[in-house]
Amino acid sequence: MEELKDRRYMERVRIPMAKLYYRVKDRHKLLNSYQGPFPISDISKSSLSIEGCLNLKNKTQICLKISIPDHPEILLKGQILGFISDRAGRVVKTIIQLMPYGLDPQYNSFKYKKRLEHCLSNSTPV
Repeated sequence: MEELKDRRYMERVRIPMAKLYYRVKDRHKLLNSYQGPFPISDISKSSLSIEGCLNLKNKTQICLKISIPDHPEILLKGQILGFISDRAGRVVKTIIQLMPYGLDPQYNSFKYKKRLEHCLSNSTPV
């Protein structure tokens, strides 16, 4: 696992009770159900971090389902960017980079971008 220093520059927010579910992209859907929930530490329009380790390799592409109380679910695509460890070497955060937004099927939908922006605008910056 590659360890990262957290260098994300976009404003991130903390959304209480936000949870992440994921599945590895492009695996057979019948055998690849969503895993989770995992608590989201912080989130922006381009990335998020979760508490703990997903036990996936860097650059693994995943489909994300974000659950936020009192909001419709947000479905996004992303990839594992890296991990942050504590002084004892235990992974404490997994960093996930979100795919760009656009019309191509490999990109994230503008519909979910709007949902995410709405949640971000009503949340407290980290």
